[in-house]
Amino acid sequence: MNHRRHPQSRHLPTAAAAAILLGTLPPRPITPDEASAKVMVIDAIVGAGFGTGIDLGDAAVQEGLAWFAGNQHAMAYEWDRKALQAKTLDELTSIYSAIKEAS
Repeated sequence: MNHRRHPQSRHLPTAAAAAILLGTLPPRPITPDEASAKVMVIDAIVGAGFGTGIDLGDAAVQEGLAWFAGNQHAMAYEWDRKALQAKTLDELTSIYSAIKEAS
């Protein structure tokens, strides 16, 4: 019988990973720092879009946080991730809250 192994099956887990998988070592809690929290909020902002109105999109363009990507037939805006990264976590949270209220 020819037993073929998956090419990645040669990679064995580390002792710590094996201990976690076997339940002998509790997993270490993951605590996000401010940088990773900012990334999560930015992802949420980009994913949420601009709500149902155009006011938020226009305000974001005026603040340099987004650009107009539509035309005379369709209003569309896109978030500028680099500009959002320059904001503080509190500012990003406020932006996200405004989006959720506008939806």
